[in-house]
Amino acid sequence: MNARDNGREMKSQLLSFALLILAAFAGITWKTFHNPVQGLLREESSTQILAHIRELKAPLVVVNFWASWCEPCKIEFPHLLSLKQNYSNQGLKVVFISMDDYSDLPAAEKFLKDNNVDFPTFFKGAQPLKFVTEIFPKWSGAIPATVLFGPKGDIVDAWEGDTSLEEFEAKIKPHLRGT
Repeated sequence: MNARDNGREMKSQLLSFALLILAAFAGITWKTFHNPVQGLLREESSTQILAHIRELKAPLVVVNFWASWCEPCKIEFPHLLSLKQNYSNQGLKVVFISMDDYSDLPAAEKFLKDNNVDFPTFFKGAQPLKFVTEIFPKWSGAIPATVLFGPKGDIVDAWEGDTSLEEFEAKIKPHLRGT
């Protein structure tokens, strides 16, 4: 191999290395921009959220669709947190899905922090509204909307509109352990 061939080989290796670095940077950048809130809010597909619900292996999972700009959602939110606190020992799990867009994420994250939510939640982000009907097929478009998933990942109840703590308890108790 002569000096000219060595030079070409060196350039080829440098180019390969540069492309590898560029690809790695592009992957990190895409992930950063695609999911800008790395804490409480995660943009996931309906398929991923349904898999998460099944993986919880709970007798009952309450899935609540809400938004930071929805006043009835904000009113019922503490009821859901009370359910989580009071019935988790009977197997209840709560999953929040924010209907907020990217521009609303700071308000949504602030709302979650103000309500002491310390577990990951999901948000719709740029996904089309079809995202919701893939989780709640009979959804008419109203929020808040709540879906109860049984132990096999099937819907056992669902409704739209704000709900009182007493109404929530009446709907969930028949599905919990020890009731």
